[in-house]
Amino acid sequence: NVGVANNTNEITQRVNTIADEILADVERKKF
Repeated sequence: NVGVANNTNEITQRVNTIADEILADVERKKF
């Protein structure tokens, strides 16, 4: 099902983006 594949890819992309933002935030707050 192409629709499911596209949706899964979109979710994966969103998770990766959120993870990148969290990692960047952690780097900024390091002492």
